[in-house]
Amino acid sequence: IKIPPLSIQQKIVQRLDAIRKAQQLNEKQISLTNELFQSLLHRELKPQKEWQIKKFSQIFRRVKDLILPKEHPDKKFNFVGLENIESNNGYIVNFKPTKGSEIKSTKIKFLKSDTLFGKLRPYLNKIWFAEFEGIVRRCAKGSRSVKLGRLPELLPIILRRPAVIEKCSVTM
Repeated sequence: IKIPPLSIQQKIVQRLDAIRKAQQLNEKQISLTNELFQSLLHRELKPQKEWQIKKFSQIFRRVKDLILPKEHPDKKFNFVGLENIESNNGYIVNFKPTKGSEIKSTKIKFLKSDTLFGKLRPYLNKIWFAEFEGIVRRCAKGSRSVKLGRLPELLPIILRRPAVIEKCSVTM
């Protein structure tokens, strides 16, 4: 194995240390930003006297539009599974379109701006506000705003709140 001279090794270690410190500062900033977001969210979502209490079913409807992708073997589907949704933040990860021939069973169609909620182990907090249309496994619920004046972006924010996740984990 070729080994660089000690002076070059020291420079490499100094650069790696600087990168590690920058990563730590970045992680700290992300943590502080998340804390600030949660604090502001809590303050904004603190119920007021004039707020009405409604069931989710009065504001949003569950999506039940089904498709059998293997009937379209050459078509590429935006197939999102729970493994593609990060817990607690709803980021989409390791996603790529999938040919219909590779998808075995019936799936639920969703549209851009739908909210996908993983009902299987809801404590994992896998909630995604769809950035594109596609299909999802039947173990996820899709919700769509049906009343004018409701912001569909609000549903995933509300659903990610610890109190909601705790309630869903008990009732599902």
